[in-house]
Amino acid sequence: MPAPETAPPLAAEVDAATRSLDRSLRRLHLTRTDRRAVVADVRADLLEAATQRVPPEALLGPDVDAFAREAVASGGYVAQPRDSARSVVAGLLGLGVGLALGFWLVFWVAWPFFTSRFDLVGHHPEAGLTVAVSGLTLAALLGAVVTLAVALRGRPAAGATLVRVVPMLVLVSVGVVGVGVPLLGAEVAWPVSDEVVVATAALVLVLLVTAPVVAARRWALAASAARGSTSTATA
Repeated sequence: MPAPETAPPLAAEVDAATRSLDRSLRRLHLTRTDRRAVVADVRADLLEAATQRVPPEALLGPDVDAFAREAVASGGYVAQPRDSARSVVAGLLGLGVGLALGFWLVFWVAWPFFTSRFDLVGHHPEAGLTVAVSGLTLAALLGAVVTLAVALRGRPAAGATLVRVVPMLVLVSVGVVGVGVPLLGAEVAWPVSDEVVVATAALVLVLLVTAPVVAARRWALAASAARGSTSTATA
């Protein structure tokens, strides 16, 4: 006798539905770990339903995005904003504003004050360079931190981002002062034009700000997501 016909597994439909769900969860900015957990749970339900010839559409409904939002809300997951670009733009904007203000403070306020009391050019050239570079670096650092704090106000893990980014930027500032003062004092004859030197220095400065801001933001969001997942699992 021929074997009795069995219910089709609907494996292809289940795979397509879970891929669609994963794309919806990506658009909700769910972390990879949380996204995999949601997809695994839903996939298990879809496979179980498929054994009863129930198609995925019957469980997910016509709007997969709405199902994804409901799954995130009911599971207590927290969507993580992808705002690294926003953070970088804010940091660089603050860097520019800080440099402009720092230039004014250093050369119109601090420099006249110190030169009226010390011969920074004749007897203490290294001290003069240190004052100038340190003042500009400090102003740029403060500008970047302040604008970043304003840009992240009210967003997830804003405080944690600042806690992480400040030490990174401080290390960058120390490195800039430590490298910049000797280079300027040595009056190195660069084999390229002054414009190329300035452009290269500006690009390096942008990278030195961008890298810590992106790293701190992603680190803070990942730590926040991990704490949220632990709290959800404990509850």
